[in-house]
Amino acid sequence: MGSHPGDLLSSLSPATMNNELCLQDLLDSRLVLPDAGISRDIYLMLTVAVRCLEPSPSRRPTARRVGDELSTIKACEDHVDYLHAGITFPAL
Repeated sequence: MGSHPGDLLSSLSPATMNNELCLQDLLDSRLVLPDAGISRDIYLMLTVAVRCLEPSPSRRPTARRVGDELSTIKACEDHVDYLHAGITFPAL
């Protein structure tokens, strides 16, 4: 979005973080929206990254798990609108 990711996280209120944001809200509005395939990849990577923000270490994925999940992202023909799919941020 043209700013540091930490700025985004610090700007989210606790109420917002317990709810969902959609991918389109997190993308830089100055850029053209990505196509469905790219949106899916961004969404899947972001959901893995968000899980790494869990305050409790026992709830965060291990580096190996993150690597495995990111390496298995494959193209598939689903019909989910990833630009508008919800992403839940953990309460920090």
